[in-house]
Formats: sequence, C-alpha cells, structure tokens
Amino acid sequence: MKKFLEYTLWLTILLALGYVVYQWRWLEIAKPTAISHIESSSNKASAHQHQLPNIQRQIIADIESSTQALSHDKAEAPHPSISRSKHSVALRQLSGVLSFDRLTFQESHEDDIVSYQFDPDAPIQQPLRFMRLNIRDSQHNIIARTSTDEMGRYQVEIADAGQQYYLEAVSQMVFSDNHNNEVITQVVNQGNAYPERTTYRRLYRATSELFVLTDSENTQNLNLHTGWHHTLREFEPMHSQAQPFAILDTLAKGFLYLKQHDIEITPKEQVLTVTWSQDPDIVEQSTGYYSPYYNLIYISGNNALDTNQKPISTISEWNEHTILHEFGHYYMRQITRRDDTQAGHHTAFGFGSLTLAFSEGVATALAKTILENWHYKRVSFDPDKQRFAINTKAIIHQDKTERMRKLTTKDGETYQRPAFDFSPFIEQTVTYFVLSIIDPNSPYSLRTSQLSQEIGFSGFHRAMLRLKDSAALTTIYNLAHQLKVDTPLQSQNIDELGQQLELIFNDEWGSDQLPLTSHIIGYNGQLLPEQAQYPLYQELSLDKSNEIYFNGALESISEMRPGTLRYLKFKAPYDGTIDIFIADSDSQGQTHKFSFNIVNRGKVVAQSSYYEQYDAHALAWDVRGGETYIIRVFGEAFTRNEATADQLVTTKITANYRR
Repeated sequence: MKKFLEYTLWLTILLALGYVVYQWRWLEIAKPTAISHIESSSNKASAHQHQLPNIQRQIIADIESSTQALSHDKAEAPHPSISRSKHSVALRQLSGVLSFDRLTFQESHEDDIVSYQFDPDAPIQQPLRFMRLNIRDSQHNIIARTSTDEMGRYQVEIADAGQQYYLEAVSQMVFSDNHNNEVITQVVNQGNAYPERTTYRRLYRATSELFVLTDSENTQNLNLHTGWHHTLREFEPMHSQAQPFAILDTLAKGFLYLKQHDIEITPKEQVLTVTWSQDPDIVEQSTGYYSPYYNLIYISGNNALDTNQKPISTISEWNEHTILHEFGHYYMRQITRRDDTQAGHHTAFGFGSLTLAFSEGVATALAKTILENWHYKRVSFDPDKQRFAINTKAIIHQDKTERMRKLTTKDGETYQRPAFDFSPFIEQTVTYFVLSIIDPNSPYSLRTSQLSQEIGFSGFHRAMLRLKDSAALTTIYNLAHQLKVDTPLQSQNIDELGQQLELIFNDEWGSDQLPLTSHIIGYNGQLLPEQAQYPLYQELSLDKSNEIYFNGALESISEMRPGTLRYLKFKAPYDGTIDIFIADSDSQGQTHKFSFNIVNRGKVVAQSSYYEQYDAHALAWDVRGGETYIIRVFGEAFTRNEATADQLVTTKITANYRR
C-alpha cells in the first residue's frame, strides 16, 4: 500500500509538471496569435473610413496592414529570441548621427529680377532630425527602435547577443509641440517601382553596412546620398536615398517655426502623409498640392512632358518653397481650422477668387518667412538651366515699375498691363500684406510695413483662429478687420498698408472697396465693368428677383476670377426654409449654367442641382434665424474661350423664404 501511494504521488507530480510545460508552450505560441488578432481587427476597422480614390485607399491599406511584410521587414518589435539566446547577453551603448545630403540653389540679383540655378554637384550635409531609426540584426529582426533629436543624434541601449547589426532610417518623423501634442509625418511611395527601397508599409528606408558591437564605445553614423550622376546629369533612383528625408526635413522647419511661436500644432494625434515617388508611371500636372480631406501632401518626384513635349511636372523634393507652401495649406486647414478656398489653377500674379488669393497668399507668405528667403525657387526640367524669379524686395521699394505684360483680347487687340499690380484677387497682394504682419525681415517701404514688431506671427495666428467662426469668407478684408479689432492701436497702420495695396479695410466685407485699377481688360486701360464685380458681396433681397452681372474678359488661368464668380449674402430673419432659383439662360437667352453653393461660417452647407426641365439651378435649404449666409455663383460658360469676351451677362436669382 505504501508503495502504491508513493507511485500515485510521483505520477501526480509528473502530470502537474507536464501541464505547466504545456501551458508555457501554449502561451509562447498564443502570444503572437493574439497580437495578430488585434492587428487584424484594426485592419477591419479601416473599412469604415471614407471612400478613397484607389491610390490613396491602397496607400492607407498598406500602411495599416501588418500581414504583407517583405522579408527584410518581417518583425516590427524587438525580437523575443534575444533573451533566450545561447550567446552571453550584454548591454551595449550605441550612438551616432544620421544626416543627408541637401541640394540647394545658386542665385544672383539684378534690379527686380533674381537669377538662380539648381546646384546638384555641391551637396550640403545636414542632420536628419526627429527621424525614426530601427536597429536590426543580420536576420532583419528589429532589435531596438528610437528617434533622432534636433541635431540628428541618437543613442540606444542594445542587449547584444554577439550578432551583426545595421541601422535602418525610415521616412517617418515624430514632432512634439510645447503642449504635449504629437504629429507624425511620413513620406510614402505611392508607386510600384523600386519596392526594395521601401518597407511593407511603403515608407522609404535607408540602411547602413553591417557592424559588430564592442565592449568600448560604439558609434555608427549614416549619411544619405542623392544618387546624382555627375556625368549623366540625372538622378539614379536606386541610389536616391536622401530625397524623401529632405522633404521631411523641410517640413520639420515648418513645425519648428510653429513651436518657436508656441503654436499648438494639433488638438490630437494625427498623421500627415506625403506622397512622393520616382516611379515613372506616377505623373500629375502639378509640382505639389495639399488634400485637406485626406490630410495629404503630394510632391512631384518626376519630370514629365505632355504630348507637345512641354513640361507638365518637374522634380520638387528640393523645392523648399513648394513644400512649405503646401505646409501653409496644412496650417490653415488643420491648425486654424478655416480655409474657404475652392482651389483651382492659379499663378502668383494672376487673378483668382477672393478666397483662392487669400489661401495661396498666406501659404506663400508663410513659406517665405520660415525660410527667411522671399525668392520662390524651383528645379527646372533641365536641372542645369538657369531660371528667373521676381525680386519682390526690390519691387516693393518702388512706387511703380516700368515692367509691363503684353496681352491680347479675344478680339485680337493687343494691350499692356503692369507686371506688378495689386488686387485682393491676386495672391501676391495677400502675400505682401501677410509678410508685413509676420516677417521681421520685411523691409519698410510704401508697399510693406514693420507691423511684425507689434503684431508678428503670434498676433496673426490669434486672428486666424478667431476667423474660424466669422460669417464672412476668409479673405484679406476679413483678416485685416480682425487684426484691427485685436490691435486697435495699429488700425491706422493697417489701413495705410491697405491703401498702398489699393485696398480699403473698412469692414470684413470690403464694403467700401473702390474700383481697382489693376482689373484691366483691354486697350487704353479699359477696366472690367463695375457691375460685374462690385459690391464684392451683393445683398440678396428675399422674396423678389435679384439681377446679377458677369463679364469674363479679365484674363487669367483661373476660371473663378473677378467677373465670373459673384458673391451674395443674406441674413436669415428667422428659422425657415429658403428656395433659391437661378435661370441658366442670360438676358439674351444664351445658356450659361449658373451653379452655386451656400456657405455658413466657412462650411459649404448646400450645393445647387441642375434641373433640365426648368433650365435652371436651384436648391431648398433650412436656415437658422440670425445667421448670415454667403451664396457663391459661378458662370460655368466662362470655362469656354468663346464666352470670355468683353460682354456683360445678366441673369436673375430668386430667393423665396418660408417657415
């Protein structure tokens, strides 16, 4: 009996030990499974996002996915096998500096023109700031992860198992403001070419050679090169490591500028994605743009020609003004939370809408201030070609400039207009005004003022935040009015600056604006008819017919410009429904299609629809009593060349109000 009890006891102990071993092994196997399950759930959640264009949807799917790892990126956490390695484990310190080669421009000045030339043969080594860094072993497992500081330095402690390691810089930057907010900015490859240059999340990667840790200090530096071939005079994509990181470094300048002025960058964590690719199949007719809906910046990575062998895009990763201009749009949309522009084609000295000129002008001023350089420089299709820019600092010191532009009317008549003139519909005018407010390097002259000492960027930012709830559209008039409210002692200086730009800042609506001498449409200084542009906001009379006038003769690449886009406003007397009806035929019976939308405090709250049976655009919308609404009416016929002659077009808008 005693032996039987001993035998039973030992059997129980062995079964218990077996169960413990089984549970330990199950946990080791189950941990990765649980992690995979969590990540899969995260992927399912992404299906509830807004519908995206195919390429953007693919990018987001690839960034969120954790199941499509390439062999060189198959572990995204420090590998657990290190702690169970047969080798002796010792903690080693590893530090160093990450840097990249930046390419710049050579420039020279002559009167009101700046000549400049891209200089790819003389790179300048600069630190890779706030950048994500992985330490991988020879099996491509991530052993440690860290980020560089503002000087590109990193320091990390590694549990060394006697293996070889390498550095992997990833095109992902984490920036923190003074209020414990973080924004993650990353450059991704939206193309399919050169997949070996990216992680499975489409982030760009650059790696060092393998190295071994020693008992003493371990220093490993990494410098990224541009891939410029000095003989062929072109970039070799497989060796172009620096470019995506150069884009991030330029954006770091923007974030550091905001931090310097104690600006809260974002109320919550968010990701700003930049798409840039040297894939020859990725071609857009733009050097860069910002999409607020996706919080995404596009930067061109290719030179491309149209069917007439004319350049339609050029590489822009070295164009810091372009990158920070798009950062300016990000600032308005994501930080100040207000930008009323309807976007569209534009040029710095061409006419656009009031809101387009304001948005582009602010973005340009912010880029010039951050870079402390007013000369907008871009790489040419031929990188060795000399280019020219306007020396704005020279222009603003002159009452007038004799430089003229030669234009031709639709009737074949030639006429001239000043190359540099002023209008609230011209983005460069807005840029001059904003530079006078925010840039301490703005020279005092008839065209600018040293208001930066009294207002500065901090005062400008406060005004922009207060515009978020303004009834008026965000325009130069609205900004000037808010600045005068915030800094009453500077009201006279702001008004004087406006007068030098031919603007009258009496209120946020520009109600007292006089006819602008820059709106020349023909021979002998003929101006755009006043009925087609003034007042800037026409008062809409309810329950009666209102006549509005158009004229498409003012030449510009922007379809929405003075004469083709009209603004009306009304204040709702009480809660109710408004029915708005605009006939699509003008007073001569010609079809124009006058589409329109309604804006309330910067948000488009209603969009007209076309009703073929009535040959009209119309809508019905519920309004709130006491609220002011803006109606933007666009004559779609002005997109056709034959409709842009000097001809006054009249149509009628009817707004009926009912409870």
